[in-house]
Amino acid sequence: MEVPILEKGLTNDINCFFSIQHQTHFSRGSLESLMRRAGWQPTHSEEMRDYNGYRILARHGDELPEQKITGNIADRVRLLEYFQGHAKYLFETAQRIASWPITPRCVIWGAGAHTEFLYQVTDFFHKNRDTEYFLLDSDPLKQDSSWRGLVTYDPVVLNKVGWSDCTLVVSSYSGQKSIMEAAIAAGVPTSSIKTLYGFVKAY
Repeated sequence: MEVPILEKGLTNDINCFFSIQHQTHFSRGSLESLMRRAGWQPTHSEEMRDYNGYRILARHGDELPEQKITGNIADRVRLLEYFQGHAKYLFETAQRIASWPITPRCVIWGAGAHTEFLYQVTDFFHKNRDTEYFLLDSDPLKQDSSWRGLVTYDPVVLNKVGWSDCTLVVSSYSGQKSIMEAAIAAGVPTSSIKTLYGFVKAY
């Protein structure tokens, strides 16, 4: 079994560890406790080096005696530390967004969950209420679909955009660098490109 764990969950991504990709979230201890209660005996555990993955090998054990469920103080402290760190990164993101100019038009490259988080946990759209937005995505499955009333276009339309009164916001975490490079290659001035993250951490 392999899952992401709280101990390695803190990143500067606005789409936090407690995200929509997983219905249940674990620490090392809570995962191992769950497995033992379900009759599995962990035999080996390993953290993945390049991303947040915690892998456990287990064998089916004998029927276990009923175990009393108790709270884990260390996990509670770790959880509070996580929320404190995530709040710090959200504050830094808010400062970054506040420094951007308000323009009559804005292209958002990224029609996935990240843009929904941009809407939910930042004041980006509320700060730019009178701005006209356009949504792009390289994924053909997302093109011609809509998000909150915005139709998603193929990035080939970038060559039709005038950038004197328009900015491009990169709405992706892991894809921030590749989107920025693609935008520059398509002729978008670097001064018009806005990114949310000073660094990206693989997780």
